[in-house]
Amino acid sequence: MIIVSNDLECLSEVITIVSMLSVPSIFYKPKDQLQ
Repeated sequence: MIIVSNDLECLSEVITIVSMLSVPSIFYKPKDQLQ
């Protein structure tokens, strides 16, 4: 996917998506306020 994205000129976007998928959730959800 990353290699092909360079050919399609969307490498920056793909890198952003891949890096977001490789980490736990960045959004904070307090346990006492879950619905």
